[in-house]
Amino acid sequence: MSFLITRLPKTAFCQPGLSLLKVHSYSTFRGIKCSSYWIFQPSASRTTPRPSDKVKDQSVKTFKLESNKHPYASKGEAETKVVRQGNKVHVYMTAIRSHLTPDNIEGVKIGDEVYFHVTNLEQDWDVPHGFAVKGAANGELLVMPGETQTLKWIPDRVGISPIYCTDFCSALHQEMSGYVRVSPAGSKVALVGNTGTNLPAE
Repeated sequence: MSFLITRLPKTAFCQPGLSLLKVHSYSTFRGIKCSSYWIFQPSASRTTPRPSDKVKDQSVKTFKLESNKHPYASKGEAETKVVRQGNKVHVYMTAIRSHLTPDNIEGVKIGDEVYFHVTNLEQDWDVPHGFAVKGAANGELLVMPGETQTLKWIPDRVGISPIYCTDFCSALHQEMSGYVRVSPAGSKVALVGNTGTNLPAE
């Protein structure tokens, strides 16, 4: 079988940016002739812009930490904390390869609403972090470098609930995990958050 490829004139376009090639096949196999068909290839010169050309220069890959105006942003690990406001618990958290801060939270009770305000401290454009609570009824977060996102979680059982990064970020990705200990309503367990220790609150 042999192929003869001929380019059509520039006026023959199937859609902007694609030109047509006509392929004639000359072959006979057991008395059956192959038919002609068309192939498309990108044209050398584009006459109209692609839809993606309108947004590609406005794409944001990294949010500069100093420009982060989120009201619950933590721009460094020293700014992380766990705060109670009635039955609302605000966890000011950071994520960076390869740990969460804080990664051990105690004093959350049944009936609380927990807000994880996660700031990605990375400034490399290709290192987003995820965040989720195992068993939560909602989805996960995807936090781009320098960005802060908030996840609301309402614990529905007493015990230990793992928290973890859901977006592969490095060889030590599995280290980006921690725990929230949920106590019964009315419990006197102090609200604390720390990193790198698994000692229970007194």
